[in-house]
Formats: sequence, C-alpha cells, structure tokens
Amino acid sequence: MSSKRLVLSVSLDTSEQEAEVCCLFKREEERLDEWRFTAKKMGLPDFLDRRTALNNGYEFDIPGEVLGAMKRWVEPHRPLWLRLERPAGYLRLVPWEQLLQPRLEVPVLRLPDIETDRPRESSKSLDVILCGSLPVAKNPFPIAKYLVRIAESIHSAVPRQTTLHVFTDSSVHQEVKQRFEAKENFGSAIRLYSPESAGPYVAPDPASRITDEAGRIESPWLLWIRDSLKGRSIDVAHFLCHGYFWNDQEGALAFAESPLENYDRRTARFVRSSELSIFMTQAGAWSAAFSSPEHNYSKMGLRLLADAMAQVRPGPVLHQDLRLDSGCDALGQAYAFLYGLPGAPPPASPALSLSCQPSWLEGPAIAQLSHKFSLAVKSSATLDLERVFETAENVPGWIAAAERSLEQADLRLQKMEKRNETGQTRRTELGPVEANLRRVQEIIARAATKLGDKP
Repeated sequence: MSSKRLVLSVSLDTSEQEAEVCCLFKREEERLDEWRFTAKKMGLPDFLDRRTALNNGYEFDIPGEVLGAMKRWVEPHRPLWLRLERPAGYLRLVPWEQLLQPRLEVPVLRLPDIETDRPRESSKSLDVILCGSLPVAKNPFPIAKYLVRIAESIHSAVPRQTTLHVFTDSSVHQEVKQRFEAKENFGSAIRLYSPESAGPYVAPDPASRITDEAGRIESPWLLWIRDSLKGRSIDVAHFLCHGYFWNDQEGALAFAESPLENYDRRTARFVRSSELSIFMTQAGAWSAAFSSPEHNYSKMGLRLLADAMAQVRPGPVLHQDLRLDSGCDALGQAYAFLYGLPGAPPPASPALSLSCQPSWLEGPAIAQLSHKFSLAVKSSATLDLERVFETAENVPGWIAAAERSLEQADLRLQKMEKRNETGQTRRTELGPVEANLRRVQEIIARAATKLGDKP
C-alpha cells in the first residue's frame, strides 16, 4: 500500500468548441491516468438557468467507464484527495462526493487552493456556534429536531470539553429549548441564547439585498451572535440554513429578517461569504460547517458558499446534506476526524463535502512546505502563542480574532507568492509585508503572555 497522497485533479478545458472535463489521477506528482469527457455529458450547462438552479439544482454525472477506471487506482480506506483547478467555473457546483464516493468506496477529501499550516487551536476545549434559521419565505423543514440531532452528534463525537452555543428564530426558540431540556446527556454543554436579546440588532430598513460593504457586518443575526459571546472565542461556526444562489456566481445563507422578525413571505435575508468570513474572524472561529436541510431552496448555492469559504480561510470547511445523513451519523464521524482525538479516520460518506489541510490526515510534518512567506516558521512569538492556546480553557476573543486575521493575511501572501513565484520583483515587494506581519504577531504574543501571567 502506497503512503503517497492520491489526488484527483479536475479542470475544465474550454479551448475547443465543446468544453471538456479533464480528470487527472496523480500520486503526489506522478501522473497515473487521465480521462476526458464533454461537459455536456456530465450535465454542465453553457449558461445557468436560474429556475433550474433552485432546490436540488442540475443533475450531474460522471461516465460509468471513467468511474470504473478510477476504481482501479484507489486503495481501501485510503482517502482520495479532490482538487478543483482554478478557475473551476461550474465545476464548483457539482456534488463530487455524491458522484465519487458510492462507486469508489473510499473517503473523498477536498484540497484547498493553498496548502498551508493548520490554524492554531486549543486541544482542551471546543466551542461551536450552532445557528439555525427558517425564513417563512422558504420551504419549511424540522429545524428544532435537526438542531438537537446535530448537537447530539457533535457532543458524542468530540471527547474534549465541548460547548454548543445555540441561536435560532424566536418562532422556534421555545420548541428548541424544550427539546434540549428533554435530553439529559448534554449537561452544561448547551448554551441556548434568547432571541429577545437581539432587539438592538433589528435593522430599521429590512432590505433583502445582499450587501457588499467591505470589512463590515450588517446581518442582525451575525451581530447578535458575535456580541452575545461577550468576548468568548469560538472554534467552529455551524449553520443550518437554506442556501441562495446569488448573481449566478456566488452562494449565500438565507436567514429570516432578524432573530425577532420572520414575516416576509416574499424573500429571505442573505449573507454571503465575505460577510461571513469577517464574522468568523471577529468571533475567533477557525472552521466552518453547513448543514443543508431537506427541500433546500438552493443546494447548489450552499455548496458554492462552502467552496468559497474553503478558499479564503486556512481552516476546514464541512458541508452536510441532511437528505443523505438525516441521522447525522456521518456528521459525527466528520467532527471526530476534525476536532476529536488524533488518528480518527476521515469520514466516508456521499453526504459530506470536507475541505481541509492535508496535515489533518498526514500529520504536522506535511505542513512544513516550501513557501517562502509563512508565519508558520517557529519563533519566540509563535511558541508564546502556542502556550497561550494550550493553557487556556477558552482563548480570549481578541487574541483568537487577532490570530485569525494573521492567518488570513499569511494565506493571502502565499497566494500572491504562488501567482508570482517566478517574479523576483514581487518577492521583494512581499518581504516587507511578511516582516510587518511578524512584528504584529510578536506584539500580540507579548500582550497575550502578560495577560496569562496575571493571577
């Protein structure tokens, strides 16, 4: 059995009159096999029809002979890494795990655009935001039942001290509260937040537009959640919501007008990846998860949002299709793999799409990459921050938020370096930026260490 990583690299060739999907199997850098078939044969449209993109969306397929040929290369229990070459176009809308996993019968994991080090985290505890919203403008689903089921799956899968911070609509808050109170196994692991405290965040102009204000959070939901934490940092932000396909190119989450208002039967309120990423940074979250409900308004929109989040943040991003995992067993396996004890196997389920750094499976050594600009190189500042994260039961929110900001800045530097890896001028320009980031990291480390030394 080979210890080398098996990668399926997928790209779209539009150089000919009829676009083709190119599938390349590699073991590390060794080319093993290649298959090509028309985009039309897979079900990729030339142009998206908005009405067809709703609910389950388009039907996609991989030719049976191609899947049969792929089967010869996979090894039992060893994951297949999927890489969507950029620009991926409509390939990002395809539920690859649902097409590949049942036939290949191995875990399928997604490789982010940039392979980098794992986000810094505490091994002692795990704080999870679990937020569910069901706007009356969208199809109903049993939101209270699923929130409790997801919470049970997380609680039983993660051995470290886990706290779930639950946020939902006022219309279902009481039912959610009763369902959690009926469960005796949670103990103090559940913190259910009353929507009544969201009064200050009800927007005076409840417009349904998707905003594009750089660096700002405008969603009443995200503002309510962030401020309710009162300085406590979060590890995972998990959302149970309908998806939305915006502008034929970007996914979003669909919420009610606010936690207290849910009257608009015409349209929901939407949060796209840029605003969600800002929220996660401010909350100190290093990982995101999305549960797609039954009769989702746009399954493709939610998949597209998950893919976008995986490319702008270094932490893992998980997408669950509740239609295929109504008992949340596969979700529990994913949480055990990502946030449980080291050595837990990756989940093998068509219900899950999981993007993560290879170090989650292959160990920390894999993260010692050759990129020039990375804050991962051990220094006194990084060692001080590691001690803070390891000794605190919950890292103060400002420290976690600062760390996430640095991680994303580091990721952007690596992307710039990758795009300009042959240009000496660009490397010269990036050097001072990287040095400044290191100085910021040292300042944060000193302040965090002094705070930890206080009695």
